[in-house]
Amino acid sequence: MKNMILMAMMAGGILLYSSCEKDKDVDSSSEKNGSMDVQMTDAPANYEALMLSITKVEVYQDGQGWIDLNHHTQSFNVLDLNNGKSMSIASSSSLDVGVYTKLRVVFNQNAQLTSLASIGVLGSNLDGTFNLNWTASNTVEVEINEQVSANSEAKILLDFNVAESIVEDASSFFINPVITNIEDQKTGIDGQVSGSNQAMILVSDGNNELSTSIAADGSFQVKGLESGNYEIDIDYLVEVSGQMEYRRKTISNVTVVEGQITSMGSIVLD
Repeated sequence: MKNMILMAMMAGGILLYSSCEKDKDVDSSSEKNGSMDVQMTDAPANYEALMLSITKVEVYQDGQGWIDLNHHTQSFNVLDLNNGKSMSIASSSSLDVGVYTKLRVVFNQNAQLTSLASIGVLGSNLDGTFNLNWTASNTVEVEINEQVSANSEAKILLDFNVAESIVEDASSFFINPVITNIEDQKTGIDGQVSGSNQAMILVSDGNNELSTSIAADGSFQVKGLESGNYEIDIDYLVEVSGQMEYRRKTISNVTVVEGQITSMGSIVLD
């Protein structure tokens, strides 16, 4: 009888040990997973709407190849995503830890642009809604350098530069998406414009130029700038003697410091 009890205890101990080992393996496996969220924002041009659909988003890890992050269609107006607004286009909570070096965004071929010739000095000479012709592939690769760590989330912010993505000829529009990774989301400028309800903000350091348009309340924000001195041009529309007229206000020597959003405060247009 004692031998039988001893054997039963030993068997129970083996089962308990095995169970603990399995739990340990599960915990160890879960610690190898991290997550990633991919957001998209917009550096706009003076168009009314740019309707696009994303059908797939993939991320690339050396040694593993391309991994699906999202495989369902999302349709949206790119021009809604400015002044700090963004939308999630893909996410995963089960990525292997490691470094990811590329993103691949696949667009539906059907794309439409609504343009108003009167909307702005940086805008179009054509009025109406147009089906866009693709000048290159509808698959866009973006270089990233993102470390996915265990039990943490990697956040990626993609900038869709509409002004550089759209080309206009005499009677139609073409699209070749220009998308970049905003590596530093904590460095940039913001401000508040009064005196016009339609204005474009152009930010330049002499080599690179970024742009945004003001929101309905006159506010604006530009992220992803490098530290340094910038010139800010504000192209805006005002009514003069019953006629709409474009003007430009320039603000020089705006200093941007790494890790800070430089506030330009309230800007009154002449």
